[in-house]
Amino acid sequence: MNRFLCTAVAAALSTMAPMASAQGTSPYAGTNDWVYELKLYLWGTEIKETAGGKELAIGFDKIVENLNFALMGALVAFRDPWLVFGEFSYAHLTKDGDRSFALAPGEPAGGIDAFGDVDIKERIFSFGGGYKLAQTDSYQLYGTFGARYLNLDTDFQVDANAQSFKFSDSASYWDAVVGLNGRAMINENWFVPFNFDIGTGQSDMTWQALVGIGYEYGRGDVVFGYREMDWDLPEDEFVTSYNKAGPFLLWNIRF
Repeated sequence: MNRFLCTAVAAALSTMAPMASAQGTSPYAGTNDWVYELKLYLWGTEIKETAGGKELAIGFDKIVENLNFALMGALVAFRDPWLVFGEFSYAHLTKDGDRSFALAPGEPAGGIDAFGDVDIKERIFSFGGGYKLAQTDSYQLYGTFGARYLNLDTDFQVDANAQSFKFSDSASYWDAVVGLNGRAMINENWFVPFNFDIGTGQSDMTWQALVGIGYEYGRGDVVFGYREMDWDLPEDEFVTSYNKAGPFLLWNIRF
């Protein structure tokens, strides 16, 4: 999503060369002892949402420009044939109004010129488990189950005709999800990770999809790929849809 893990990514790349010759230790291949995998993300997302009946899109360049703070990471524990996972992300975006737009077009004719500021806080938390469905020399596949939590705090301020109007909305959603997670091996070091889940609960539907290409080196790997997360929210809410999508760089550290 942004710049908050640049130091971590640089450290990962700097350690890659001396460890590249080490034997792979991916827990996907199977382990009788608990193995833990810490995941650190750099995710260049675009955000799209429908709020108050209007569609809003914020590109990656605007997210970086207006980002106050962001954090994203995950922890996965493996012990054959099970896995347990938890993931958390937080982002705080503010955008000062820098252009006018029309309110209530047609009444009066042409609408009312206004400037809008927005402040968005996003929290996403996922957790659950998985069971290994299949394993061969060329791929490993888990069936997963769990829950996902989304919290959105949105503050709008609109200045129009020397008056200021403020609006705040806070909403949270819990959903149960099921899916598939695994990786397909290209050779001893290169692999293709994939993840998909879908579910429902307090939202009408939520899903996510991830695919990438990774390189394993010793007790870790680096993955570049694409990820998308989507929520279809109840029609009586202020925000009725929310979507995050974009390329990512992921550093996995095993211990």
